[in-house]
Amino acid sequence: MKKIGKIVNKKGLKGDVKILSSSDFKDIRFKKGNKLFINFEGNYKELTVSNWYIHKNFDIIKFKEFNYVDEVENIINLDIFGEELNDDILDEDEFFFEDLLNFQIIEDGNCIGKVVEIFDQVGKTYLKIEKNNSSNVLLPYVDEFIKEVKLEEKKIIIKTIPGLLDD
Repeated sequence: MKKIGKIVNKKGLKGDVKILSSSDFKDIRFKKGNKLFINFEGNYKELTVSNWYIHKNFDIIKFKEFNYVDEVENIINLDIFGEELNDDILDEDEFFFEDLLNFQIIEDGNCIGKVVEIFDQVGKTYLKIEKNNSSNVLLPYVDEFIKEVKLEEKKIIIKTIPGLLDD
């Protein structure tokens, strides 16, 4: 199983939850009837997606198992997991964002840190980078900054603007 996001809040009165997603291929992951999992008190609990939509740049999911807002109170701030997707849905030279975890971030030939988290926010994907000095910064995953992803070497070559990665 792979972590594909985090439940960050509830939405409405019928048990819908807001997800901060770290997954690409959301149309596959959050499809009606799909099984997702949460680690609740040390045990994985299976949940069935009954509805998914995007509202104010959050993924909103209604699970079949929850019908009231008070039923989802105890799952807020839990990570959400999905089954591994098959590589056969990828085109050549494509990859899953999750595969970039722990990749080195290289700028001007220097390693500045590694990817520790990937998530979507406001409709854009961000890499959370733990810099060599242990501080964390966010890097938008956009062509202007991401110059090359070297899958075999587990490196991401970037070129940023001054101040973007400052602490």
